[in-house]
Amino acid sequence: MKRLLIIDSLNLLFRNYIVNPSLSTNGQPIGGIKGYLQSLQKLVREIKPDEIVICWDGEGGSQKRKSKNKNYKEGRKPIRLNRDIRNLTENEEIVNKIWQQT
Repeated sequence: MKRLLIIDSLNLLFRNYIVNPSLSTNGQPIGGIKGYLQSLQKLVREIKPDEIVICWDGEGGSQKRKSKNKNYKEGRKPIRLNRDIRNLTENEEIVNKIWQQT
């Protein structure tokens, strides 16, 4: 039987962004994408899939689900980085997350 690995990329990227404090040589956070690739490599090594499908949320992502269910993700705590040092402002962090996704 063939093995298919389906990746929820946005989830995997954010999970790694939160826990991986890696920085590029110019000081930009790159933990999201670095950890994403490391996690993907580990999954491929362990599962040995014949095919891999990488999925990203479509345009509007959660907004589409929120319009159908007003309580979607209600009550969740805000994302908190798992590190002591923060070298970016809140706005710069948002820009960096988008850059790493791209």
